[in-house]
Amino acid sequence: MTTLYAVIDDKLVLDDFRHLVELVESPKDFYREAGEALLISTRERIQRGVTPTGEKFTPLEPSYAARKLKKVGNRPILEYDLHMAGDRFDYSVDDEGLLIESKTPYARAQQFGFPDLNIPARPWLGLSDDDLKHLKSILSEHLLDAVRHRF
Repeated sequence: MTTLYAVIDDKLVLDDFRHLVELVESPKDFYREAGEALLISTRERIQRGVTPTGEKFTPLEPSYAARKLKKVGNRPILEYDLHMAGDRFDYSVDDEGLLIESKTPYARAQQFGFPDLNIPARPWLGLSDDDLKHLKSILSEHLLDAVRHRF
C-alpha cells in the first residue's frame, strides 16, 4: 500500500495565515473603521429622527418644542447644543473592543428616558440592521486585505 503525504511549505500561505491571526488578535484597525462608520450612521439617524430600529423619536413636549425653536431654530429632536452627537460624541478602541460614547449628562436621559423630568426614552445609540451589514462588510474587507496584501 502506498501512502501519499501533502506538506504545505509555502511561505506566502503561511505568511497570509499569520497575518490573519494578527488581525484577529489585534483588530484595532477594524474597530477604528467600525467606530467611524457608527459615528456617521448614528448622526444620520439623529438627523432623520429615528431609533436604530427605524422608529420615529417620541415628539418633544409642545411647550419645550416652542422654547427650543425660539432659542436654537428648527433642529432635529435630539439636537440642541450639538454636543451629544457632536463634539462630545466619540469612540475609543483597544485590543478588547470598541467603545462609542457621548460625554454629555443628558445622553443617558435621552437613551433610557428620565421620568422625573418627563423625558421619554428616545433610543439613539445602537446598531441598526444597516449598521450590522456595514460592519460585516468592513470585517470582510479587512480579512480579504489580510490575504490580498501579499499578492
